[in-house]
Amino acid sequence: MAQAIRRFSALALCSVLLLTGGTVGAQASQSPTQSVMTSVVGVQSANPVISGSAVVGRSLAAAAGTWAPTSAALTYQWSVNGNNVSGATSESFIPRSIDVGGPVTVTVTGSLSGYPSVSRTSAATAAVASNIAVSRVAGVDRYATAIEISKRGFPSGSGTVFVSTGTNYPDALSAAPAAISMNAPLLLTDPNALPLAVRAEIVRLAPRTIIVVGGTGVVSANVVTALHGIAPSVKRLAGADRYSTSALIATFAFGSSGAQTAYVSTGTNFPDALSAGSAAGSVDGPIVLVDGAAARATSGTASLITELGADTVKITGGIDTVSDGIRRSLSTAAVSTTRLSGTDRFATSVAVNKDAFAGSTTAYLANGYTFPDALAGSVLAGITRAPLFIVPSTCVPQTVLNQLTQLGVTRVVVLGGSSALRTGVSGLVSCSAAAPGPAEIVTDPAPARAPAPAPAPIYATAPAGWTTMFRDDFSAAANTGLSSNWIYELGKWGTGAVDTTTNSLANVYHDGQGHLAIKAIRDSKGAWTSGRVVTKRKDFAAPDGGQLMMTASIKQPNPQKATGYWPAFWALGADDSGSVDDWPALGEIDMMENVNGLSKVAQTLHCGTVDGGPCNEPYGLTSDLMPCDGCLTGYHSYSAVIDRTTPGAEQLRFLVDGVVRFKVDQAKVGSAVWARAIDHGFLLILNLSIGGGYPNGVCGCDSVASAPTSGGIMSVDYVAVYRKAAVG
Repeated sequence: MAQAIRRFSALALCSVLLLTGGTVGAQASQSPTQSVMTSVVGVQSANPVISGSAVVGRSLAAAAGTWAPTSAALTYQWSVNGNNVSGATSESFIPRSIDVGGPVTVTVTGSLSGYPSVSRTSAATAAVASNIAVSRVAGVDRYATAIEISKRGFPSGSGTVFVSTGTNYPDALSAAPAAISMNAPLLLTDPNALPLAVRAEIVRLAPRTIIVVGGTGVVSANVVTALHGIAPSVKRLAGADRYSTSALIATFAFGSSGAQTAYVSTGTNFPDALSAGSAAGSVDGPIVLVDGAAARATSGTASLITELGADTVKITGGIDTVSDGIRRSLSTAAVSTTRLSGTDRFATSVAVNKDAFAGSTTAYLANGYTFPDALAGSVLAGITRAPLFIVPSTCVPQTVLNQLTQLGVTRVVVLGGSSALRTGVSGLVSCSAAAPGPAEIVTDPAPARAPAPAPAPIYATAPAGWTTMFRDDFSAAANTGLSSNWIYELGKWGTGAVDTTTNSLANVYHDGQGHLAIKAIRDSKGAWTSGRVVTKRKDFAAPDGGQLMMTASIKQPNPQKATGYWPAFWALGADDSGSVDDWPALGEIDMMENVNGLSKVAQTLHCGTVDGGPCNEPYGLTSDLMPCDGCLTGYHSYSAVIDRTTPGAEQLRFLVDGVVRFKVDQAKVGSAVWARAIDHGFLLILNLSIGGGYPNGVCGCDSVASAPTSGGIMSVDYVAVYRKAAVG
């Protein structure tokens, strides 16, 4: 090695020293061998320096410093958040919307034939900031947020006010464009009592007319009575179901003037119609709700389109949301139809707004997994002729950011508090750049589907490294009652369900084939009975630094007419005394809920305060109903894993057949709320309800009035609890 080094000429020695960032003077007294060896192993030089502001659309420049010999070739590579940016290889770089939230660095590499290449990386800039101004409109809960939106949009009052329930969405979906057309705010109310703050806002608005949307089941007579004390005229718009209510609203708001364009959205979910509210309002058109699964539009829907004089129908959502049969049945010689859809609810939102708005300096963002803020906010967006995009709670889809650029948006208004839309949204951080956020569906809108036919039980035994804390295989003889593991819970429950739970073998029994059956029965007088059972144990808790899995293999009920059926497998938190009364603060974990015989499943965490709060109560942090192929015809495992392995970054994961479908991180709700909801014991519950708020809300009807078939069974193959201790 020494002989080879001595062959270097003085010029070569100088060149190597300078190219690697070395200095000759400091080492002049050393031998040539010592000098070259020291330089080759990496004497450091000053790093490149970035000038300019790290803001989207503004140029950053790299100063490489002095390199010698001058014949050395310098190349540049810009990086954001530690990731090289493809094609960013010049002396300057302009940050993009996808880069928001990430620091920028530049690496300069010097190369010369015959010498080792040397790379130096600059110090990082501050995180890239958006070039769009962002403000937030929010209140302490959904009712207060709607009030703040009303104040922003109607500072001088309004002659008309729309009032809708704040606990369900169908009726209000059609009310938004109607309110836009009539230049009126949309306020939300508790179904049973008008909140004092809402009353005060209506008084401030001083309307002559109040429009109540929906029947007495969603806005009670007590609320209407209170409204009569404020305005001289109160009118209720209510049909037999959400679809007829939608038609009444469209006729009321647009019947006299007509509407050239009508938007058609499914009435069984809210995301597509939320984006359509401001879009429909921008063209003075209605949103008409339909049963998206139907083979064709009803004659009533077709007649409404004709009566309104619409020659254009815009359908929001893909064919799995609004069938192509509906589109074809509405297409006539006088009516053209256009479908506006994307790969998920957020892409559909982009498609709707791209079609409706050629440009806008302002845009609104609302949570796409809950509805209240977007409902009231779509009116504010509509009266200002601005788009409203739905987004996840933690970041902004890159497709939305791209559309903001295309529209020329310079100002974004975020609707809802920081629990509904977190700092990643207010900072306009791209979902493509952000880590997966808490409480978002892992794959949306088509999560990994459970295979059909049903697979072998995923968690029939404890996974490797886990111990069994509880297990029941229901292997008792046929027509026998519960084992000592369980307790019957008897009576009616505060969910609106009509059934009475009993300890009768007609409702709860072993089938003799290794299953527990919970059966719902209607008697000759129309009264329903069913079953609800809970574990005696209330100590199922994840150890500090460890994990807990609660799991069951269940075949959901599949009667001929299933509207109104509501099966569930869930856990309730218990305090040190064993009490479970402090709901939702002590936590409720729903491993499996489904309604109305849909081939779906919903998984949810309830926590925090009764209304609003970080857990979005009373709805909770939920996956909403997700596809679950074969879940009505075979046994599938539904599980929740409490993972406490990382202090300060604990997590709750929901699985179907061993596949994570939904998760909630501790950071989503805060350490105090999380500890109160998670870090203690739980008991398990299996029940089958008939009717109530959830099935009614999904069908937009009185689900029991449809006369569901008696005798549907929720069959349980096993229930198990596994525990994994902390490592180390």
